[in-house]
Amino acid sequence: MTDLTSAALRYAGQGRAVFPCNGDKTPRVTGGFKAATVDGDVIEAWDWNSDGMIGAEIPAGQIVVDIDPRNGGMATMKAMEDLGHYLPATKLAMTRSGGRHAYYTVDPGLALRGSLGPGVDIKIHGKGYVIVPPSEGYVWAQVGKPQPAPQWLLDELVVVEREASASEAHDFKGFVFEAGTAYGMAALEREIGKLATTGEGGRNHALNKAAFALSQLVAGGELREDAALESLSTVALQIGLEPDEIKATIESAWHAGEIAPRQAPPRADEPAEPFVIADAIPAEKSEENFWTNWEIDEPAPPFYIWPMLPKNAYVMAFGATESAKSMAWVGLLCEASHRGIKTSVYSLENPPHTDRDRLRRWNPHKGNFRLTNEPIDFNDPRQLGALVAREKAWGTDVLMLDTYSHAFNSRSEDGNAKAIEFARRVRAVMHEVGCSVVLVDHTGYAQQEEPRDASAKRQQVDVCILMKKAGEWRPGQPARFTMKNMKSARFANPFFMTGEIRDVKGSETRGLTLSWMGDNPRWEPES
Repeated sequence: MTDLTSAALRYAGQGRAVFPCNGDKTPRVTGGFKAATVDGDVIEAWDWNSDGMIGAEIPAGQIVVDIDPRNGGMATMKAMEDLGHYLPATKLAMTRSGGRHAYYTVDPGLALRGSLGPGVDIKIHGKGYVIVPPSEGYVWAQVGKPQPAPQWLLDELVVVEREASASEAHDFKGFVFEAGTAYGMAALEREIGKLATTGEGGRNHALNKAAFALSQLVAGGELREDAALESLSTVALQIGLEPDEIKATIESAWHAGEIAPRQAPPRADEPAEPFVIADAIPAEKSEENFWTNWEIDEPAPPFYIWPMLPKNAYVMAFGATESAKSMAWVGLLCEASHRGIKTSVYSLENPPHTDRDRLRRWNPHKGNFRLTNEPIDFNDPRQLGALVAREKAWGTDVLMLDTYSHAFNSRSEDGNAKAIEFARRVRAVMHEVGCSVVLVDHTGYAQQEEPRDASAKRQQVDVCILMKKAGEWRPGQPARFTMKNMKSARFANPFFMTGEIRDVKGSETRGLTLSWMGDNPRWEPES
C-alpha cells in the first residue's frame, strides 16, 4: 500500500470523499471529482502510484479560498488588505505553486460566487475539488478545525436572493434615446465610480465585479448593453489596464451576470396595478360632430384662472432665475384654493423650510391645497403610477411641477426627444386624473425669449408663458413680474399681464398680496 493510498483512506475515515488525480491535477478516474468516495475497497483498488495526487471534495458547510500567485492571487489579496479585509488564521494548506488553500465554515444554504478576483477561486461543496497533502508539493501549514468565514468575505461572495419578479430577464425598459433607466444609470455611475478609484493591484478584480453587476442590470432591462460596455472599457483603459486583459475580464464576468438578471426592487408606494403610459385617446366622436360647423359659435373653453390656466390644459411657465415663476404660481394657486380649486404642488427645488414658512404666511385653504418636497421622477413608471393613484383619490384639479429638470430624470442629450416624451407622460396623467398641469421651467440666469428645447416644448403644451422680472426688486417692496403668452392655440389667446406679489413677513393676517396692473386674472370665463 502506497503512502498516498494510506492518506486517502485516512481522509475517507474522517468522512471526506477522495479520488486519485494525475500529476497535473486532472482526475485519474472516470467521472472526475463526482466519483469521489469514502468506500475503502474502491479507494484501495484505484491507482495511487508515486506520481499521483489526492483529490478531495469540499466538505459540506465549508469553502476553500484557493489563492494562486501565478494568476494574480496575491495581488487580489493585497487589494483586499488595503481595504482592511484580512483572512483570519484557519486550517491552511500550502500548494506546490506557492499558493494557499484556506478552509472556512459557511452556512451551507448560502449561494456563493466562485471567485473573489483574479487568482482567488472559491471552492464550494459539490462544485469542485482541491488537491490535499501529502500530494507532492502540498503540506499542511495549520491543522485543526476551520474557522468561520469573515463577514467581509461573505459580503463579497454571497449572491443575494431576489424575488422571482426581480430576477427575470426583461427587454430594455428605457427609451431609445437613453442609456438606461434612472435605477440603471445610478447603478452604472456607482460601479464606474468604484472602478475608477480602485488602487493598483485590485483593478482587474474591480472590473470583474463591475462587469458582473452591470451585465445583470442589462439582462434585467435597466441598462443598454452598448452603453454599459463602453463605460466599462473606457474607464478600465483610463486606470491602466491592458486592452486584452479588459476584454477577457469583461467577457468572463458578463456571461456570468447575464444568467442572473437583476431589476430595480419594487417600491413601497408602487400601486397594485402598474400605471401604463399610453397616449390619451379622446372619446369617439360621431361623424356629424367630427367636422366644424361654422354657423354656430364654439363654447368658450373653461378656465380655472383666466387667461393663464384653462381646465384640462398643459401649461408651461418659463423664464430666468428671479422672474417670480414659482412664487407667482404658488400665490395664484393659494388664492385658487379659497375658491374651491384643489391643487397639489410638487416643489422639487426649494428647501422644505422655505415652502413651510411661506405657506404659513400665505395661509391657503388646507382642504384644497397641499405641497410636497418629496422627489418625483416622470421617467419611472412606478412613481408615475403612484402619483396618478394619489391624485385621482384626492380629486386634484391642478398639478404643479417645479421644475421640469427635477421632474424628468432622463439622461438623454436629445432635449427635443426628452420634451416630447415628458409631454406624453404629462398628457397621460392629465387623462387619468382629469386635471390641468402647470410646469415651471427655469432657463438659468440669462433671460431667454424661448424655453430650452423650445421647438418641442412649445409644440407640446397648450399655454406657454414667458415670465420676466420687471424693474429692480428691493427688500420689503413688491416683486413685479410680467406674463406673456408665447403660443397661439385653442386655449392660448395672446395676453400680456403685469403683476406684483408681496410676501409680508410677521403679519398677523395673510402675508400674501397679489395685485395686477391692467388686466386682472378672472376665476370664471366671461359670460
